[in-house]
Parts: sequence; structure tokens; C-alpha cells
Amino acid sequence: MSPDVKDLINACKTVRLAAQQIFDENKLPYFPLFPHGWCGCVSRVLGAWLKYNFPDDVFYYTCGYYNNGSHAWIEYNGIILDITADQFDRCSEPIIVKAVETSTFHKDYVIENTHPCNINDVNYFEEGTIFRRVKEIAAYQRNYETTN
Repeated sequence: MSPDVKDLINACKTVRLAAQQIFDENKLPYFPLFPHGWCGCVSRVLGAWLKYNFPDDVFYYTCGYYNNGSHAWIEYNGIILDITADQFDRCSEPIIVKAVETSTFHKDYVIENTHPCNINDVNYFEEGTIFRRVKEIAAYQRNYETTN
């Protein structure tokens, strides 16, 4: 079963919440102020989380450049999933889930790299730390939904 927009939004919210908690707990003290500079790491986590839950679908880690700066996000079937665009002054949306052609924020980026996401993208310390928290939050949410 492939994800619908609600599934994509929920995944984005869960991964962003996990990353924010990890930052607030100072688990990655060498990372800058969240969400600044977290785009690559959390995009790999988001891609791995989506792949974990929807193994038959293909999600793409995408990295682009604009004005001498880089940014990373996930793309799936013509939809951009970006959970750190608000690190930039020109974007106030903490979570972007919209069609590629309608995202004015992303249209100026020159894509340098795109590749399929893999569950093994969280084998690094930072990504693994966030991914474990994502799993904890998702388990809590499932338990809450079944008891209420």
C-alpha cells in the first residue's frame, strides 16, 4: 500500500518532532540551532522512515543549491516533503508537503544530487539517534490511538 498525503504529512510531523526533541535534549550538541543545518540529516531520516513504512515505494533524497547555499529534502511521486525549509528567511513553513510545480521555495534550487532513499541511510550516529526517537513517537501515537 502506498502512502497518501495524510501519511506523508504524518511522517513529516513525526520526524520533525523527533529532531526537535533530540535538539532540545542536546543529544547532538555539535549540531547548530534547529532547524538550521539539519536538512541533510533529517531528510535522510525522513526518507528512511518512509521507506521503512512503505518498502515498495521509491522516495528520493534531493539536494540543491541556491545563492551559494545548499538544501536537502525528499521527493515522492512529484511531491516535495521538506521539514526544515523554515531555516531560511524566505520560508516560514516548518513543513512543506506540496507538488513540485507549486513549491515556490524550491523552484529556485538547482538540483545537484538525487538518489533513492534507503533504510540504511540511518546507520550513522546522528540519523540513528533521530530514527530511534521517530520509532518511539510512532509507537506512542499508535498506542494512544488504540486506547482513545
